[in-house]
Amino acid sequence: MINRLLHLLILLFVGTAIATAQQHDAEILQLGGDNNFAEIGQMGELNSAFISQEASNDIATIEQAGENNQATVKQGFHPEANGFRTDAEIIQNGNHNEATITQTGRHDVSGFIHQTGNNNVALVEQDKADDFNNARVEVIQTGGEQNLVQQQQEDRDGVFGQVHQDGSFNFVGQTQTIGGGGNGQFSHVVSNQEGDNNHAEVSQHGELGSGETHQYGNYNQAFLTQEGDENTGYIYQHGMHNMAAVSQIGNNNSGSVTQNGDNNTATILQEVN
Repeated sequence: MINRLLHLLILLFVGTAIATAQQHDAEILQLGGDNNFAEIGQMGELNSAFISQEASNDIATIEQAGENNQATVKQGFHPEANGFRTDAEIIQNGNHNEATITQTGRHDVSGFIHQTGNNNVALVEQDKADDFNNARVEVIQTGGEQNLVQQQQEDRDGVFGQVHQDGSFNFVGQTQTIGGGGNGQFSHVVSNQEGDNNHAEVSQHGELGSGETHQYGNYNQAFLTQEGDENTGYIYQHGMHNMAAVSQIGNNNSGSVTQNGDNNTATILQEVN
C-alpha cells in the first residue's frame, strides 16, 4: 500500500513537472560588464523567450522547438563599453513562430534567424551608435507557410543583409542606410525566394551599394530602389506572374532585370545627378 502510494506521488510529481515545463517563459537580463553569454533552450508547447544584453562582446542564443514560440533578443550599446562583437541567434522549429532581434553597437554586429515551418515572422533591426560598423544579418525560413521578413540596417562602414525563403506566402523587406561620416566600405543586400506568393522589396541609400533579389516560382514581384553612390541592382525571376521594377537615382547606377516565363513586366528608371 505504501509502495503504491509512493508510486502515485512520484507520477503526480513527474506529471506536474512536465506540465510546468510545457508552459515555458524565460527571461535573461545582462546589463554591464564584458563578455556576456546567454542561452535559452525550450522544447514543446507554449514557449516565449527574452534576452537583453548591454555590454561588450555579447552573445545571445535562443532555440525553440514547437508550438506557440516567440523569441526576442535586444542587445544595446552601453556608453562605457567598447561594443565589439555583438552576436544574436534565434532558431525556431515549427508552429506559430516569431523572432525579433534589435541591436545597437559599434563593431562587428551580427544577427541570425532560422525558422522552420508554420506561421513565421522575422524582424531584425540594427542601428548605429557612434562609429558603428560591420553589421550583418541573415534570415533563413524553410519548411513553408506564411513567412515574412523585415530587415532594417543603419550603419557607417559596412552592411550586409541576406534572406532565404523557400516556400509559402513569402515577403521580404530590406532597408539599408549607410553613411554619416564613415568610409562606406560596403553595403550589400540579397533576397532569395523559391516558391509560392513571393514579393521582395530592397532599398539602399548610399555608398558602394549592390542589391540583388532572386525569385523562382509563383506570383513573384520585386522592387529595388537605390539612391546614391556606386549602386548596381539586379532582379531575377524565373516563372509565373512576375513583375520587376528597378529605380536608381544618383551616381554610378547599373540596373538589370531578367525574367524567364509567364506574365512578365519590367521597369527600370535611372536618374543621374
